Amino acid sequence: MPVKSIIPWPKLAAASRRVYNVCMSDAFHGAFRSMLLALILTCFILSGGCKKAPVAYTPKEPEVIVMNPIERVISDYTYFTGTTRGFEQAEVRPRVSGFVQEISFRADTQVRAKQCLFVIDPRPFEAKLQQTEANAMAKQATLTKTESNLARTQDMIKNRVASEQELVDRRADYDLAGAELAEAQAEVRSAKLDLEFTRVVAPIDGRISRNLVDRGTLVNADQTVLATIVNDSKVYVYFNVADREMLDYLRIHPMMRTEAAFDQPPTLVFLQLPGDSGYPRQGQIESGANSVDVLSGTYQVRAVFNNPQRLIVPGLFVRIRVYQGELKVTLVPDVAVGSDQRGKYVLVVTGEGIVQRRSVEVGEAEGAYRRVISGLKTADRVIVNGIQRARPGGKVVPVDEKNPPPLLPTTAPTTQGLEDLTPPLERPATAPATQPATLPAGKVP
Repeated sequence: MPVKSIIPWPKLAAASRRVYNVCMSDAFHGAFRSMLLALILTCFILSGGCKKAPVAYTPKEPEVIVMNPIERVISDYTYFTGTTRGFEQAEVRPRVSGFVQEISFRADTQVRAKQCLFVIDPRPFEAKLQQTEANAMAKQATLTKTESNLARTQDMIKNRVASEQELVDRRADYDLAGAELAEAQAEVRSAKLDLEFTRVVAPIDGRISRNLVDRGTLVNADQTVLATIVNDSKVYVYFNVADREMLDYLRIHPMMRTEAAFDQPPTLVFLQLPGDSGYPRQGQIESGANSVDVLSGTYQVRAVFNNPQRLIVPGLFVRIRVYQGELKVTLVPDVAVGSDQRGKYVLVVTGEGIVQRRSVEVGEAEGAYRRVISGLKTADRVIVNGIQRARPGGKVVPVDEKNPPPLLPTTAPTTQGLEDLTPPLERPATAPATQPATLPAGKVP
């Protein structure tokens, strides 16, 4: 059964035809044009009469984050560049000449003192030892014979059947035979040493290099270098200090170059390897030069460090810092310090909100802060955030920093763990006091 539509389509179509006929009539077109013209004129008049004058745009003053410089007591350090060297270094050289017969170590490994490293062909030295032993036996027999002759001559003297000269000759023969025997025994000992020296042993504990000669090579006594050994359980660091810095240090520690230095605590130093964060390795000053180098005007200092993990390899360039004591300094966040052709500077905000450029002299970084040597006061308000929105001479709205960067701890370093770095020093014997020389009356030197 078909569904009946609820829309009256015939009536709707008839109404549409009537509207179309009215719109297409001439009377409708004329009335429509008049209404459109009146509407356009009204809009034009209203728009011209309601027009307002343009308003000038005033930019808003930018906000910047400011904070006051911080005064704090910190651990003061001086920084240097140094080179590392093994605690002990030795060249392995043969004590006798000959051909290398055996190499009994692996390169770049730890060796112990008196460990056999090379063997030189011992056969010539064994034959030499047998020869000297035979010669010593002959000298012993000669000594025994001359001793018997001397005893017989002494008996003959008692019986008055020998002269005194004969007794003197027999005693001389006996003494000569004893001296020759002593010489032969010394030759035996020398031959034994030469035979012992065919086994070339390590002179110290440490890490050995590769073998610099191969088997079958002829080596010369005390000349040919067979290998090198470096004891890197501890390391030395050598660095040069300018003469002025050395004098400044001695003014602070005037007893360091006197006998009273034996009673002073060690001067602490800290080492930074390439790639390290901070200065994690602690050591101490071991010694210094006895004079300033006249060519460079520097004073060489040697520090010593423990190296249990063998990470500090001899021959490295490293950064070190020397502990100088506690110092009161002014700190600002490092991000607040800028740089241009005139040098380092910071931007400060005056009481009227005007930005000023302030030239400063800065020092070392202290964590997220930078040490300011001169140019700032604690009452200054330094821009630490929004620097790109501030221009010298412009006005800003300062807002105090709510979350400043954390400060590094100020605990002074200690000597814990450094007890085995250097052997205990003995105070040198005091020289006897000398009386001033006196001159006779009337004598002038």
